[in-house]
Amino acid sequence: DKWIYLPSLKSTRRVAASDGTKSFVGTDFSYDDMSSREVGDDTHELLKESEDKGNFKDLYVVESVPKDPKSSQYSKRISWVTKDSWIPTYIELYDKKGNLLKVNEIKSITKMSGATGKSYNIPTENVMTNVQKNHSTLIEMKNVSYGVEIDESLLTVAALEKGRIR
Repeated sequence: DKWIYLPSLKSTRRVAASDGTKSFVGTDFSYDDMSSREVGDDTHELLKESEDKGNFKDLYVVESVPKDPKSSQYSKRISWVTKDSWIPTYIELYDKKGNLLKVNEIKSITKMSGATGKSYNIPTENVMTNVQKNHSTLIEMKNVSYGVEIDESLLTVAALEKGRIR
């Protein structure tokens, strides 16, 4: 199950698997866009190497097509992936008719240390543009913590609705 906590409403709601294509809290991202996709769910083809795109250089360009077309709202994705950290920094998302629908662009990546001292490359500015509607949404990651022990009792609907993190 996926759940979302909306702090301003002090409300938690379940996100059904069938809601994956719906807008994530009114943004240009869908709930599926906010989730990870298993590498094995798609077939991948390397299109180019050493491509520069946006704020990043020396990238792989990879086309990914769902093995099961029903498993994705997109017919394909073309991703520009950093060679050093394997982060997709620019992704073209195509609708079921094969037309460009959205572009997801990472504007910045910040190297952060976790609680254990391990370093992580964190995309901190992410813009999703719906090119068919000419509209975009910026999501910024702030106050990110990694490697922090979390008590499982905090991962319940009741705990989320109380809004207590610690």
